[in-house]
Amino acid sequence: MPRRRLNLIIPAMTIAVALPALLSLGYYKFTGDPTLRPLGVTIDSLAEVETKGYSGGVTVEINWGRDAKTPNSRAQVSQALEKALSIYPVDYRVRIREIPGDRVEVYFRTGSTRIGPYPLSNVAAGIPPVLDAYNLAQRPIP
Repeated sequence: MPRRRLNLIIPAMTIAVALPALLSLGYYKFTGDPTLRPLGVTIDSLAEVETKGYSGGVTVEINWGRDAKTPNSRAQVSQALEKALSIYPVDYRVRIREIPGDRVEVYFRTGSTRIGPYPLSNVAAGIPPVLDAYNLAQRPIP
């Protein structure tokens, strides 16, 4: 094979291999949608994206007031919720967001359904309704 052809084949192969990754990275940078991000799609990155409709799991949103006086720490509350949800066959994540004030409110979200607020003292009451909403979203539409 002549040397001139070899000089053209190697850059053409490099471009052919790298072009799909470069295009998907450009799409990700432009839109912020991680579903086509090359080698970077994780459950956590997909959870960060606001989705319309079905999200694929349950998100527990805790709005924790800066001045809140509670007997439990944020880590303890998060751990207790994770333990309570781990017995169910559902993907879940717990997010804690600091807000001004002294209130602690817990919301449960699945898809576009938001249930709550629940006070920290009665947070377990929100688990059955969100699981029902999750199961209803899983059913096929007749």
